[in-house]
Amino acid sequence: MFNIRDKNIVITGSGRGIGLSLAIEIEKAGANVIRIDKNLGKSNLNFYDFKFDLEKINKISNLVKKINSKFKRIDGLINNAGVTFHNNLSLDKVYKTLNINLISSFELIKKICPIMAKHKSGSIINITSLGADLAFPNNPSYQISKSGLKQLSKSVAIDWGRKGIRCNNIKPGYIKSSMTQKNKKNSYGYKERLKRMIIPRWGLPSDLVGASIFLLSKESSYITGTDIVIDGGWSIKGL
Repeated sequence: MFNIRDKNIVITGSGRGIGLSLAIEIEKAGANVIRIDKNLGKSNLNFYDFKFDLEKINKISNLVKKINSKFKRIDGLINNAGVTFHNNLSLDKVYKTLNINLISSFELIKKICPIMAKHKSGSIINITSLGADLAFPNNPSYQISKSGLKQLSKSVAIDWGRKGIRCNNIKPGYIKSSMTQKNKKNSYGYKERLKRMIIPRWGLPSDLVGASIFLLSKESSYITGTDIVIDGGWSIKGL
């Protein structure tokens, strides 16, 4: 079950953190992993790396052409790349957040879906956030981008479903990564977040692997347009 061997899987933001963890485990499961990131460290695994800045929206078409030329088909896409600028409302940071978190995903999907449709098969996973549904202070651009990404998945699901393409969201809670490192340094904030977790620990990047492999496999072939929440129960806790 959950066989993804020999599938060609594109993963953005896979130079570190969640994206790198997904890339490592998906490659170990037998897939061909195509990493996209502007900072790609060396690896002993057989990744296919494309060093690329996702802010360069107008060059994404050429990037997809290069990937398709090499692999001839794309079976899966995980839009994981993301940035956040807490307490920064400058327009340049707003545009940067939207471009990387949302617009680049839209453009990649737009270019990759016709390739998937030729083979009548494809799975797209967008990594969203608790901020796609819940209000958090002093970071509106991040929440706009993630809520937009959530709705993009539903739009893609309905527009491309009859072509054999599925699109779903994985919605992480608080995951230990470079993005959440500041929260960990704030001992009070770290403990307050931990109190809301039913499973009493912060998540790890590896906690997203199982759901990702499941959504990429044929065992999830009747699932589209939905959210898989991986947050240790954070978002459902009342008292």
